[in-house]
Amino acid sequence: MRNKKSFILIFTISGLIMILSRCINSVEKNNDPRGDIFIGSASCRQCHKSIYDSYVATSHFNSTKTASDKNILGSFTHGQNTFVVNSATQIVMEHRDSGLFQVLYVNGKEAEIHRMDITFGIKHAQTFLYWQGNKTFELPISYYTTVHTWASSPAYPSVVNFTRSIGIGCFECHSSYIEGKLNASNKVIEEVLDKNSLINGIDCERCHGPSTNHVNYHLTYPEVKQAKYIVTSNTLSRQQKLDVCAVCHSGNDKKKEISAFKFKMGDTLANFFLPWASHNNTTSDFDVHGNQYQLLSQSKCFLQSKTMDCLSCHNPHTNAGTDVSEYSKKCLSCHKDTDHSSLKMDEAMANTMKANCIDCHMPLQPSRAITFQLSGSDTTSFYLLRTHKIAVYRDEKINNLLQYFKKNKNI
Repeated sequence: MRNKKSFILIFTISGLIMILSRCINSVEKNNDPRGDIFIGSASCRQCHKSIYDSYVATSHFNSTKTASDKNILGSFTHGQNTFVVNSATQIVMEHRDSGLFQVLYVNGKEAEIHRMDITFGIKHAQTFLYWQGNKTFELPISYYTTVHTWASSPAYPSVVNFTRSIGIGCFECHSSYIEGKLNASNKVIEEVLDKNSLINGIDCERCHGPSTNHVNYHLTYPEVKQAKYIVTSNTLSRQQKLDVCAVCHSGNDKKKEISAFKFKMGDTLANFFLPWASHNNTTSDFDVHGNQYQLLSQSKCFLQSKTMDCLSCHNPHTNAGTDVSEYSKKCLSCHKDTDHSSLKMDEAMANTMKANCIDCHMPLQPSRAITFQLSGSDTTSFYLLRTHKIAVYRDEKINNLLQYFKKNKNI
């Protein structure tokens, strides 16, 4: 009897040791506000170090951050930190002991002050939000990388205005999650947010979905190389791949039925919006900011291809490059025998255009969504972004582009 009990005890202990040894390799549960099935992007680095290290430097990953002097691009130095509204009114970006602020001065006296709590954007421009209770508001001054200075925030209705509310819809494309308050009908109140639930930037799980099971499985069974309990792009159809990007790159003027935060790779994006359209489906209606999917989908290259999608040109784990010759190689992989003989240009320019399809067929165009005013100016400036409508731009447009080449000595 004693031997039998000893055997049972030893067997039980051995089983516990085996279970515990596997659990040691699993990742501890974190407090992700999206739920226990989410484990946090840092866990991805254990197995995907190179991809992770590359991705954390991208504009997507840094699309929102807690504002600090380390990640705000604009200067707080005297003489470089002032936006002049008029002779009596200024907004000054100030670094004080308690943080970074935008301060309104009227006739030399402080009239209003708000802390820069959150940064939106990093590549083209940075806009700033401040918390007031459980609501966020956009600050009137942003920083633009092309002009290297402070200017009015995009399409701001009035520069001397600190009451522009920013609801959950903006966070759906600039962050991985923030929780909105529910009303009596269990509907989200757009502008009432839980600041403690904010997950900055577009993290790994925003695209690939909840990863707790995936991480724990592969840490327990490292010999298994086929990805389990995770969605990867190579398992998706063409439209599913496009939908992943179109969540945020197809405009924000469609009426949502389901929060974009609930979208996961493999879902059908059309199910997230009510069946009505605000556009008449013409290119002129689509802005170069935020409507990349619609512009691309109108391109002849896209329409004639069965495989072309966003990943054909972009690696989502790195920043979009600025070397037009690299993108042009992708064009030339299909358009090997393109004839430009109808254009009036010399040999040097013809050789240049062989390595630069982009500036002619995807030119920079002004965004109606990103308009701003410079300090002391009443003139509206338009931010230039590259259109994703691949086309032949004729007449005065092509002539302007050829002059651009000459002026910038690209030949």
